[in-house]
Amino acid sequence: PDFYGQMVSIPLPESRFEAIAQSLREHRGIAVPLRANGRALLRVSYQAYNTQEDVDRLITAVNAGLQGG
Repeated sequence: PDFYGQMVSIPLPESRFEAIAQSLREHRGIAVPLRANGRALLRVSYQAYNTQEDVDRLITAVNAGLQGG
């Protein structure tokens, strides 16, 4: 590709939005879920200082929210 970006918005299931937000915020110290145009989204902005561990923490927290834990 000719263009690379470090930010993405991923649609979240409305029914799990609050659980995912809580899992990210309370258990992982990550604050990224948002609502835009009436949609539940996960906005991720990956920067040069982020590590693979940061990505792994995000994925673990989202999965926990999706599964209700």
